[in-house]
Amino acid sequence: MNRITSVLLAFAALSLIASTAQARPHEGHDRIVIIGDHVGDSTGIHLEHDEVVIDGDTGQRARITSDGELFIDGKAVAVDAGQRAQLREYAKTTHDIETRAVRLGLDAAGFAMDVAGEAFALLAAGGDEDAVERHADARAKQFQQRALPICADVDVLRNIQEHLAATLPAFKPFSVIDDDEADECRDGLSQKD
Repeated sequence: MNRITSVLLAFAALSLIASTAQARPHEGHDRIVIIGDHVGDSTGIHLEHDEVVIDGDTGQRARITSDGELFIDGKAVAVDAGQRAQLREYAKTTHDIETRAVRLGLDAAGFAMDVAGEAFALLAAGGDEDAVERHADARAKQFQQRALPICADVDVLRNIQEHLAATLPAFKPFSVIDDDEADECRDGLSQKD
């Protein structure tokens, strides 16, 4: 398979991702993964309807409402005003990540079609495959930059998580975002095929 075909297939995959990104919990789907769900992961953060759900490292499950209420294995946990504000911010940031990711996924379909059209136009005009690949790579890097705010949000979420774990002992098992998670996000955007 030649390089231009590989590039076009990558953009087709973006389109497929975009079509699945339209799934939202309130539209019949009950789970959108934010952090985790890698093969073998038993921990992670996802949204179920409007609640943030965290599968902790002890096998317990926490739920955070948009009002800052915390439930662990279905039981309400008493929190003070400062902790409630942090829990609200945690829920808001998690929803922000979802919103950005869904928007980016939807935009990927149009982007992929644009780049594929540009590639075919360059080829039809006599451009060589190397020029088309360089053009597609440059456009992909532009699009990747739009994903960087998601990585920054992951960093914000990790900082909130660390503060909560320090001030609310019951939250400690739900500190599932690693220190390097945002770096891994950024590194994943900069990797070349």
